Amino acid sequence: MSEFQHDEERPDWPEEFDESVAKLGPPLSVYHTSRRRALIKGITGLGLIAAGGVINYLYWKMIGLVIPDKFFFLLLFGPPILGLFLIYAAWRDRGLWVLAYPTGMLRWQRGEVVSFAWAEIEHVALRRVTKVDGLQGTGDADGNPLTAWLPVENAGSRFLGSQVELVRTDGVSGLFPSSLDNYASLSRKLQEETFRVVWPGVWERYRAGEAIAFGDLTVSWGGVHKGSDLLPWGDLREAKIVNGKLALAQEGKWRSFAEVPLPQVPNPHILFTLLTIGKPVEAVAEEEEEEKAGHE
Repeated sequence: MSEFQHDEERPDWPEEFDESVAKLGPPLSVYHTSRRRALIKGITGLGLIAAGGVINYLYWKMIGLVIPDKFFFLLLFGPPILGLFLIYAAWRDRGLWVLAYPTGMLRWQRGEVVSFAWAEIEHVALRRVTKVDGLQGTGDADGNPLTAWLPVENAGSRFLGSQVELVRTDGVSGLFPSSLDNYASLSRKLQEETFRVVWPGVWERYRAGEAIAFGDLTVSWGGVHKGSDLLPWGDLREAKIVNGKLALAQEGKWRSFAEVPLPQVPNPHILFTLLTIGKPVEAVAEEEEEEKAGHE
């Protein structure tokens, strides 16, 4: 990432950005994928393919046409398959540039500029995130959340990394991979800014008694729903991200109430916030109803 100032020379970004920058002014931050990282990833992929070729040659020459068991199957075909994925990832992320503005992001790749205004974002999805320690955020003096994010910079696949996906209300989406420079700052910014836009409406609807859907999961005053199954607030022990899934643990049970692949959970940073502070809303509502009944 680089901070762009008015008195600096124009960064070496694609010419397609020039018109947008002339209208919007200098960006707050600039992110891009480096050729060095792509080269390292591509070379690693070729090395894995070559190693897989050697292993296959030795296996079939020394052991013969014997169907390999599970261990040998992974040993024979795992490295070349992973190598192909690394080469594909290096090709997929090459030449990606992102300009950050107070109102949103401009994303350029292969000659196309796509804008992602914060006000037009429908949801955020996290991809290839295997495990996250916990929700981070900031709040005001009264404890109300102002921003929230899940730290994903070191939480992705070791070889393929993680991705943050922005999806606009018109269905247009864009991936922001961990191969971008200063991904920790970028992934946090993407979540914080969308939180500022989406959270107030979600919280208002929830306080009004509306159930809020997050893919297959729904959060209401009664608890967390998955289909016809309900996990009451009192039985919710914890929510965590492990093995690429959002797992909801329930009190007194060793099995999870629900495990949902994380990419299928829209706005997980908002869901975690709601699970953190949603329960007191029900209690407050019950107290208010009791007070009204007492006055009557």
